[in-house]
Amino acid sequence: MDQLASIFDAMTDWADISGDLLYLSQQRDAHRSLNGLLEDAEQIGFAVFGGKRRMLVTGGVEPPSPWYRAVIYVVRMAKLPEKDGISMRVTWG
Repeated sequence: MDQLASIFDAMTDWADISGDLLYLSQQRDAHRSLNGLLEDAEQIGFAVFGGKRRMLVTGGVEPPSPWYRAVIYVVRMAKLPEKDGISMRVTWG
């Protein structure tokens, strides 16, 4: 679990600075690092899925305004059998 916590810490760091990544080389470095973190999670038996959820801020004197919330799901990976020599494990990338 310590390894998973370290992966989440690194993902949080990337999320914190994501708006400051103006150059393509910076975005590429972030992409590579995040892919590496996903691979690290896979090595310790977890699959990490992420996305964004559209939210709406309401109330107050301003009109409602949209904002996005990051959503991350972690699933413990099962060792899936091979069928006819084909791995049934889902991969990405």
